[in-house]
Amino acid sequence: MPDRTGRPLGSRIENVAGLAIGSQRILIDESRHDLADRVHKLFRETSAGDETSSGITEFTSNLSRTRVIDAKRATQNPNAHRSEVEDAMLATVKENAIPLSQDLINNFKAVNSGFQPKLPMTTALTPPAPKHVAAEGRPPIP
Repeated sequence: MPDRTGRPLGSRIENVAGLAIGSQRILIDESRHDLADRVHKLFRETSAGDETSSGITEFTSNLSRTRVIDAKRATQNPNAHRSEVEDAMLATVKENAIPLSQDLINNFKAVNSGFQPKLPMTTALTPPAPKHVAAEGRPPIP
């Protein structure tokens, strides 16, 4: 099932999972296994009847709010600092009462600085990639 960017929902969840795993690794490296477990539960456990975890839902909401704020800020000052995906992830973790030291925040941003989504984002100007091509190179029959 695609999200509103045209990417499959599964790829978006995988991208968020990559960020969550990065934060868990940093917590483990800092010997904060208790906090790493809480991050794991936040992004992995789902309530009965839910398809996604509360962490993914909250992260998506935080990311949307961050993008709106960025857009408003950019209209006022095109040179203003743009928020990063990591900022939305850190906000999600903090909102769930998982304390983060400044060192952890800096390490998290450094570890995830090279993060690249598995699939490129699509927009109205760039259609999504074809789902698959038949064995002889012909497009699939709808």
